[in-house]
Amino acid sequence: MPLLQKIFLSEDFWSSFVQISRYIDKKVRFVAFSYQ
Repeated sequence: MPLLQKIFLSEDFWSSFVQISRYIDKKVRFVAFSYQ
């Protein structure tokens, strides 16, 4: 468990997580806009 806590508390993990979620959000919006 300490390893998991280390991962979840690391700033690198969260910054990359935020970038990935923003990227997915843009893709989803683009696709949704295209199908309207």
